[in-house]
Amino acid sequence: MLVQARALLSALILGALLLASGPVAADASPSVTTAPTAPTAPTARAKSTAALGTYTPVTGATFNDPTSGKWARGRIINHIVKTIDSSPAKSTIRMAVFSFAHPEVSDALAAAYQRGVRLKLVFAGENIYSPMLRLQHLVGSDPNAKSFAIICRNSCRGATGQMHAKYFSFRRAGTAEFITMVGSVNLTRYNADMQWNDIYTSVGDKPFFRSFGVWFNQLKRDLPVDPTYMVRSTPQAEIQFTPMDPAITPDPIYSLMSRVRCLVPAEEIDPLTPTPGVLVPTQVMIAAHAWNGGRGRMLATKTAELAAAGCAVRVVLGVGWGPYVKDILLAAGIPISVGTHPGIRTHQKLLVVSGGFDADPQTIRVVTGSSNWSDLALNRDDMVVTINDEAVGAQYVAGFEHMWLYG
Repeated sequence: MLVQARALLSALILGALLLASGPVAADASPSVTTAPTAPTAPTARAKSTAALGTYTPVTGATFNDPTSGKWARGRIINHIVKTIDSSPAKSTIRMAVFSFAHPEVSDALAAAYQRGVRLKLVFAGENIYSPMLRLQHLVGSDPNAKSFAIICRNSCRGATGQMHAKYFSFRRAGTAEFITMVGSVNLTRYNADMQWNDIYTSVGDKPFFRSFGVWFNQLKRDLPVDPTYMVRSTPQAEIQFTPMDPAITPDPIYSLMSRVRCLVPAEEIDPLTPTPGVLVPTQVMIAAHAWNGGRGRMLATKTAELAAAGCAVRVVLGVGWGPYVKDILLAAGIPISVGTHPGIRTHQKLLVVSGGFDADPQTIRVVTGSSNWSDLALNRDDMVVTINDEAVGAQYVAGFEHMWLYG
């Protein structure tokens, strides 16, 4: 009888957690619920009655607009949900996300599991939300199982910090295969309604898809590894995984900025139309949610140097900028925007270079991912993704311009 009573009490406690009030804003200070310390047994699958979706994601950039209507605010979340809904039985969905509190995404994942999709989910233990516990109760927490939901104590691969990634991959969805999504978005309503975000979707690029394999398999173990810093390169992108030691490894953002050519002779861009003496400035666009600390000052100083060298620099700041950072940028005459809508700020970790880069006089490089421009970011499970696809780069230029005009 005592065993039965304890079992009933445990069930009631878990039920209360799952029925707790709705998700809290990702960047607020919510009350934290303790995650289960032992693996929970997965429940038996019920056959899903929901029809398999037909949405086929395509390669490119997706942006939300928190200043516009419901559809524009939820553009990224809807993109992810429709891809989940279109993942067929026996396919696999992998996710590693810092804040997960969106009930619609949780519903979509639960339905996918019920129709036979394998779910491999990694969450941060920074804030525990009921949708995370619901999915862990559904699929269990054994990282060796075909489906699981892991909640990391700190950085999954390091001894401190947090698991801060925003990574989503799908083996199949619609008619597409090898789908990878990375960017700045957390799965919360707050991220959609109050923050500017971006996500890069790669479709059909098997090398890029597989570049995350070793990293994800380390995440799910929730054990420190050595080394934590890894680099994976493909023809279209480079991914740098942290934690990293800046005393050993060059800063990824600083290193990329050092490759920018600020003034490019016009005849290099268009040899068929000689224009002697005309120099074309390279555009440098930055949207940074958190930009602070000693690393932040270093990157601000480098940004000021680019402006002094002739680059046309513009910056959108979020909420985590340090006073020295803003002072350095303003002293360099760099235009800065913090937005015009109350409470709405950028959550991006974005650098776009359009113009001279290395030996190329006219190209576009995009740096996105989950890593803020701060000291803290280097202790986290984060990723810095550099994209050298010019068609995708043009989408990022357009997305930045939209935020600059309407943010």
